[in-house]
Amino acid sequence: GTEAIPDLKKALDDPSQKNRWVAAHHLGLLGDQSGLARMKQDLKSLAPNQGIPLPADGLGHARLVTALEVAKVLAELGDETGYSLAAQQGIDGANGLRWRAAEVLGHIANLDHDGTINPTGILKTMAATEKDNDEFFVFLDRVHKILRDRAEMIAIFAIAKDSEYQTELKVPWGPTVGEVYWIVALRDKDRPYEYK
Repeated sequence: GTEAIPDLKKALDDPSQKNRWVAAHHLGLLGDQSGLARMKQDLKSLAPNQGIPLPADGLGHARLVTALEVAKVLAELGDETGYSLAAQQGIDGANGLRWRAAEVLGHIANLDHDGTINPTGILKTMAATEKDNDEFFVFLDRVHKILRDRAEMIAIFAIAKDSEYQTELKVPWGPTVGEVYWIVALRDKDRPYEYK
């Protein structure tokens, strides 16, 4: 509860990046936005150019994983700062980065924004172009669990079910996994997001 806020605020200065983003996340859950500035600072240091090019130190992939976790916390806190990183990594990122980018984009899509960004457009592109079965499955799961706009969710899953790259990823009773997510989203279209 709120009695943890002082310790969580101290953890924003922890040497461990993971401890900092976990603290900022939990502060946000408690209605405290004090982790926002630190997360913006951390994102800038982790991915100063949206992660392009990867640093030559051999830690680039791990650094981008952490940067996307920080971008997700920022989005959970109502901040779009991680959009460019997530959009770039969602389309061009390596395995393990694309589904994390989908999480960030899903959270950003849930925010009110001025229309200068298009997180659902990137998610639709990802649904159409993802070739890796594992990334695709986790992508579908994250979109289903995070995105609140049912119409956009259904549109993304409609694209996913018709993906030319995902015809082999099927459930035992026949349809593709993308089609199953589309069917479930259609079934639940009139249910509030919170019922899950």
